[in-house]
Amino acid sequence: MATPSLHSTRPHGMPTRILLAEDDEDTRCVLAAGLRCDGHEVVEATNGVEALELLRRAHESGRLPDVIVSDL
Repeated sequence: MATPSLHSTRPHGMPTRILLAEDDEDTRCVLAAGLRCDGHEVVEATNGVEALELLRRAHESGRLPDVIVSDL
């Protein structure tokens, strides 16, 4: 079964906006690079507090992420 592309959820070929929250720098860098290579717009947070602040700013600007990637 094929996995649907995240690109199909955005109109007119706009990149999917992803908030990536990961405290391990190496893991975050690898994940962000891979997502960007796939055409996604990635905003990186180094911890949960930073992720919440980025979400607050995104809400105020009307540019909420389409997807949040985080570990527990």
